[in-house]
Amino acid sequence: MNRNSPAIVIGLSLLYLLLLSASAVWGQADADALPINNYLLLLGLAFVCYGLLVALLIHRRSPRRTLQWLMIVALLARAVTLCGPHRYNSDVWRYLWDGHLLASGVNPYAYSPDDNRLNAVREPMIYAQLNPDYNHLHTVYGPVAMTAFAMCDIGSADRAWNVRVMMTLGDIATIMLLILLLRRLRIPESWALVYALNPLLIDSFAERGQMEGLLLPLLVLSLLLLTYRRCLMSGIVLALCLHVKIVAVVLIPLFLVGWLRVEKKRGLIRGTAGLLSCGFMVGVPLMLAGPDAIQGLVGYASHWRTNAGLFVLIESYLGTLVAQVFAIIGLLSVTFWLVFQAEMLRVNAMRSSASATTVTKPENKIDANLTLLIGSMGLVLLTVLLLAPAVFP
Repeated sequence: MNRNSPAIVIGLSLLYLLLLSASAVWGQADADALPINNYLLLLGLAFVCYGLLVALLIHRRSPRRTLQWLMIVALLARAVTLCGPHRYNSDVWRYLWDGHLLASGVNPYAYSPDDNRLNAVREPMIYAQLNPDYNHLHTVYGPVAMTAFAMCDIGSADRAWNVRVMMTLGDIATIMLLILLLRRLRIPESWALVYALNPLLIDSFAERGQMEGLLLPLLVLSLLLLTYRRCLMSGIVLALCLHVKIVAVVLIPLFLVGWLRVEKKRGLIRGTAGLLSCGFMVGVPLMLAGPDAIQGLVGYASHWRTNAGLFVLIESYLGTLVAQVFAIIGLLSVTFWLVFQAEMLRVNAMRSSASATTVTKPENKIDANLTLLIGSMGLVLLTVLLLAPAVFP
C-alpha cells in the first residue's frame, strides 16, 4: 500500500459511514421518510464505497492500524444503524409471536397464530403486526431460534428492538469467529472485512433483525472446530445450526467430507454422532407437538419463492412449480458438484504427497485441504442465497 492509500481508505470509510448512517436514519417506512428510491440510492452509494475499500484491502498488504480502523468503522456502522429508526418486516413480528408463546409456557409448534385456543396468551400488539395471509400456518423456525425469540420477549416495551440487538450481537460474534478462522487457515485477516463492511448485512441484522444473525456465528464456529479436529463438537454445533434454520442442511455433505478428511473414519463417526444426538435432543419440542409441528414446513414448501432473477423469469413464463423445480435442481447440482470436486482434489493431494520427496507437516496439509473445503461451502451458501427459499409464508 503506497503512502497515499491510508488517507484514501480513511476518506472512503468516512464517506461509507455517512452514507450508511443516512440510509438508516431515513429508511423507516412511514409517510415522512425519504422516498424508497432515495433510500436505495444512499445504500447503493455505500456499496460503491464498500467495493472500493475491499479492492484496496484485498489486492495489497494493508497496515494493521488500517484494518483496526476499518473494524471500528464496521462496528460504528452497526451501532448507528441499530440506534436509528427501524424498518421491520412481518418476519420480526412472527419471531416475537413464537417467542411470546414459548415465554408464556406454550409450545409454539402446536398452534398456529389464529388458533382460538391461544386467546388467553394472545398479545394484541404483536398479533396485529403479523401477516394475516399466513396466520393459519404453524411456525417453521427451529428450537434454538425459538429460545432466542423467547429471550427477546422479556424486559422491554420495544421488543422488536431486542431482536435487532440480538441479531447484531450475533453478527459481531460472526466477525470475531471469522477472524479466528482466517488465522487458523493462514489467510489474511483483511478478508474478514469483506463480511464486516457489507452494507446489506448491516441493514439485514441491525435494522431489520433477520434471524440469520443467529445462524452465521454457529456455522462459523462449527467450521472453526473442524479445523481443530473437534469433529464431535463440530457436529453438535452444526445440529444447532439446523435447529436455527433448516436451510443449513445443504452443507451436511461437505461437513461429512471434512470430518472424514481430518480424522478419517473416526472423525466421520464422531461428527455424525454429534449431529444426530444433538439434533434429536434439541428437536424434542417438535416431537412433543406431534404431526402439527410439520404443518408450517409443508405450507412453506408449497409457497416458497427465491430472490433470484432467474427464478422470477422462469416463474413468469412457466409457472411457480417449474421455477421451484429448477431452483432445487440447481442447488443440489452445485452441492454435489462441489463435494465431487473436493473429493477429487483430496485424491490428487494424496497422490502428490506420496510422490513428493519432501515431507510436509500434517497440520499444514490439513489446513490447505480445509481452506478448499470451506471455500466450497461458501459457494454453496452463495447458491443458497440465489436459489433457496427466501419468502416465509
